[in-house]
Amino acid sequence: MLVVVVVGAYVGVRAYVGRQWYVGVSDGKVVVFHGVPVSFVGLHLSHVDTPTDLPATQAEALPLWHGLSDGISARSRSDALAIVDQVRSDLCTASSVGCAGGTVTPTPTPTVSPSPSRSASAGPTHGGASP
Repeated sequence: MLVVVVVGAYVGVRAYVGRQWYVGVSDGKVVVFHGVPVSFVGLHLSHVDTPTDLPATQAEALPLWHGLSDGISARSRSDALAIVDQVRSDLCTASSVGCAGGTVTPTPTPTVSPSPSRSASAGPTHGGASP
């Protein structure tokens, strides 16, 4: 009887975990996880599904994404990917960092060159004659 209960619990937990998604942090990057952000007796109940190149420390510096390292739940994989897209957009907007191809890349700083000075005689002259 105990074996049936244990097997039933295992199947139930696996079924539940298999339908869960969240966005979190792995190796300093924002990632999509499949599972739940919990460890039980040394077993992690999630794995990285979709890694990104988005820096987690920069994302967590934004108020909306402060709890990213704890995991942000999503209803589905597509919802988790939408969260990642929003993190990317917020990073680009808030930190003046440009995003290209799913990776955060620095935006080149424009250089300002001094404009040439204009003297009064350098401009066009208009004669008294009409065309």
